[in-house]
Amino acid sequence: MMQFGPMFRRLPVFFVLVIALLLLAACGGDDSDDDEAAAPESSPEMTDEVTDQAESATEEATSFEVAESDVIIDEPLTDEAYEDAVAYARADLAGRLDVSIADITVLPEDSVLGLAGNLACPEIEGIENISLYYVYAQHERFIYPYQFYLLPAEETESELIVEACEDRLVDDEVLYVPTPDARLAIVDVVKADLLVKDIDIEAGDFFVQPMTWNDEALGCPQPSGEEPASARIEGYLIRYTLDSMIYEYHTDQTGERVEYCEPPIGYATIDALMITLEYDLGPVFELTDEVVRYDGLDKDGQLMLLGMDQWRVGLLEFDTSEDARVAAQQIEDDDAAFIYVAGYVLIVQEETSSAAYSILNRYAELVRRPAIDREQAETSELELTEAAGDAAPPAENETPPTPTG
Repeated sequence: MMQFGPMFRRLPVFFVLVIALLLLAACGGDDSDDDEAAAPESSPEMTDEVTDQAESATEEATSFEVAESDVIIDEPLTDEAYEDAVAYARADLAGRLDVSIADITVLPEDSVLGLAGNLACPEIEGIENISLYYVYAQHERFIYPYQFYLLPAEETESELIVEACEDRLVDDEVLYVPTPDARLAIVDVVKADLLVKDIDIEAGDFFVQPMTWNDEALGCPQPSGEEPASARIEGYLIRYTLDSMIYEYHTDQTGERVEYCEPPIGYATIDALMITLEYDLGPVFELTDEVVRYDGLDKDGQLMLLGMDQWRVGLLEFDTSEDARVAAQQIEDDDAAFIYVAGYVLIVQEETSSAAYSILNRYAELVRRPAIDREQAETSELELTEAAGDAAPPAENETPPTPTG
């Protein structure tokens, strides 16, 4: 029988010591792994960069100031602002379509009952609490919407912003209640009045344009000199031009009122005209030392810069009103857009600006429209050229070669 010695009797103690050592080693290894995971190796340069970025972000966040809101106080709509928006929309659409501004009408506000869909107008960014208004300009069957609004200013007048919308509508898409065109009937009334004045109504030209009058007198000057009551009346401006004379009528929209406007008496000198302009308009013009001369007329004049846009206006002074009218017919200059006579003063508007026209027409009689005459002549010439091209005989075919074989 084999017997175990003292060595084997001490084995349990040995195994206990070995197990204890293994356990201590295992615990030490776990601590080491945890330390390595908690502090991974990294580049010192990267650490500095991240630190700098964090400090910079902290400084920016600390120094950031909240900008003031773009909220503005809404500006009320005035009749003048609406009329300016209408004038801009008509002029802009006429330019876009390359048609006469007389062919552009504006739908009355009470005639547009509703719209189908979005008008696709420009978005207004950064502005709140502002009222949007709309103008609906029409050419033939198509209606072009415009939006406009007023931006207030602290020291100057509010700025009028007029923007064309992308949408284009037709009568079927807008609940528009059309009314019979009264223009032909109104022109008939004007013709009847001209016949009473013993004026030939066949040899001249009629010009009809929608207008918005701002007083009860439909914009006609009063013989008494009294200021008529303010009113906003839709209607028409009708001019009949015969030779060098222009007969002007102002009407309402239905033709119930047709007023003949006597032409202004005019001024004896340029200085007299300047005094009146300064009294009525203030410093919106400048009489320069520049000398103006127009082709066809052997006479020098003075240049006046009118309005903020400094429209060029030539002023020429004559001995009599008849001399001024004769001179107006002699001008054959491409720079002349509209020609007026105010007493002894001949006025030549060089730019085709409706704003300049609206000012000058208050103080003088329009006797010629060279810009419109040139445009009509070019259109007629183009039509004749196209007609001649359509009527030209086809080119003769060459005689084919005789086949051989």
